[in-house]
Amino acid sequence: MDDAFRIRLNLIVLLLLVCASFLGAIAVGVTGGEALGTAMLFLAVFAGLCLLLVEEWKSGVEDELKPADGANAEESESE
Repeated sequence: MDDAFRIRLNLIVLLLLVCASFLGAIAVGVTGGEALGTAMLFLAVFAGLCLLLVEEWKSGVEDELKPADGANAEESESE
């Protein structure tokens, strides 16, 4: 995976974490301090799901970028 793609994925994860913390802050602001634990739980679950989805997406992209075994055999025969 090239560096530009990795940087974009890291920026997506960072943006998702910022959005999750913003939504948690809104939940605390609307309900007062009573919902602080709920907001923290929401943030943790949302961040975990975002990281899981991005890791799954990264592994899928890496599988698509890998050359087929036949291509590797042809390259080694030509050398």
